[in-house]
Amino acid sequence: METDDPTTSYMLQAWARLCKCLGQDFLPYMAVVMPPLLQSAQLKPDVIITSADSDNELESDDESMETITLGDKRIGIKTSVLEEKATACNMLCCYADELKEGFFPWINQV
Repeated sequence: METDDPTTSYMLQAWARLCKCLGQDFLPYMAVVMPPLLQSAQLKPDVIITSADSDNELESDDESMETITLGDKRIGIKTSVLEEKATACNMLCCYADELKEGFFPWINQV
């Protein structure tokens, strides 16, 4: 999938729901679930910083780019990446809560 494919977020959420339903029976699937989940949790958002009085706008066709002005700087952040990262972090908490000691093999990576 593309790095900004919204399907990734839906898959992360679906896996967490399956984990809640299956409980410890979900453990065999963790080897498949964890690599993309950890990748999403480690995403770094696209941040663009320009001068507030600069002529070039941070506007883009991408609706997920939010801009704010702080002092003499204009900051643009791609929020879709932040949303995917937040979802992944929430899912990691869900897995740890549901799987208890079964989550132990992934503690160091998380």
